Amino acid sequence: MELANGGNSSNTQYGVEKLVGTNCKYWRMCMEAFLQDQDLWDLVTGVDADIPADTHENVEVRRKWKIKCG
Repeated sequence: MELANGGNSSNTQYGVEKLVGTNCKYWRMCMEAFLQDQDLWDLVTGVDADIPADTHENVEVRRKWKIKCG
């Protein structure tokens, strides 16, 4: 997420403002958008939470899943 000040605030990391008591709804919206952009939202929602079976056919899928979860 791009900030109005160009993302130069010391209160930001990765373009998402720090969560404080007054910005919960805005922070949640920004964090969800950031995680979707990084293709990580499915891990948060549980859609992609189960590790693929350890079979010969799933070697590459399992490797990518482990990297994504890391």
